[in-house]
Amino acid sequence: MSSREPIASGWRRITRGAPLKSRPVMDFSDFPCLTPSEEARQILQDHQGDYPAGLKVITEQFTKLQNRSQILLTVGTIALTVTGFSGSKIAATGMIPRLLIVSGLAFVLSGIIVLLAQTLSLKWATQIRLSTQEQTLEAILTHRNKKTQTYGIALLLVVIGLALHVSSVGFYLLLGTGKG
Repeated sequence: MSSREPIASGWRRITRGAPLKSRPVMDFSDFPCLTPSEEARQILQDHQGDYPAGLKVITEQFTKLQNRSQILLTVGTIALTVTGFSGSKIAATGMIPRLLIVSGLAFVLSGIIVLLAQTLSLKWATQIRLSTQEQTLEAILTHRNKKTQTYGIALLLVVIGLALHVSSVGFYLLLGTGKG
């Protein structure tokens, strides 16, 4: 084992042999991930070949993804609603706030569309059946990974949109009702 191998420690990554060299990490992107095939095999192994127990683990992950998507949808909807109340006042302060609010809305709306069309679309895990249980789990995991990746894209779009929207509000607060 290398002396520079990372070890997980809560929300920090600590490198052995490098005292005081830690950096905040909020995910496990520094660690190797299993392929869907390897993950399916591992899930079945962890549950002693109990396919229903392995399928339950995966469906719980879909539930978490669904819940996070609904939260993101709610945040995006709030941004659209706030714009309905104050958007015209913000846009009246000048061209820059107008461009910021319109582009922010475009990003938020794009993120919402991605959520509705991709992440929140339904395909039941029990509809997928291949020749072996391991292949079936692998296909379901591949579907989960695609939804997770799409959720990441939607999240990025909504965050960019919110940042632009908040910037337009900032201009409004700085410029007031005058033209900018």
